[in-house]
Amino acid sequence: MNWAYVPAGLLLAMLSGLLTMARIAEDDPGFAVERDYYQKASDWDGALAQQAQNEKLGWQAELTVSELPSGRLSLSVKLRDRAGAPIPDAHVSVEAFHNARAANRVALELSPGPTGYAAVIPPQRAGLWEFRLSARAGSDRFTSVLRQQLGGRP
Repeated sequence: MNWAYVPAGLLLAMLSGLLTMARIAEDDPGFAVERDYYQKASDWDGALAQQAQNEKLGWQAELTVSELPSGRLSLSVKLRDRAGAPIPDAHVSVEAFHNARAANRVALELSPGPTGYAAVIPPQRAGLWEFRLSARAGSDRFTSVLRQQLGGRP
């Protein structure tokens, strides 16, 4: 046996192991990376300014998710000002994802309705969900991160 091939064989085994692990990680639905992470980190002052704007506006968002007879989910958001009055004519969008499957995100544009803003989404995985809300009314912009336990289909 030629011992010169042993280091090459070990190197080949290591590289194939690394490639296998990278492939497994790539296909893992629980693996996620925050989109635009670097940009968000670079714009930390903007995030603080938005937080101050949210406090200045005093708006509040109340999220309700319920299952429809069809199995789909109805998502509704009540948006109120500091005095508790509804905020009409706002453009409301939500990015929703299950905490254990953060790579699978649902982007929603909510439509105004009689009790707030609403959208319908397909059946989703049960568990803790994060809803990143953005509302714009005139020149005012409000953001909120809401978390809710969904008991829908696993």
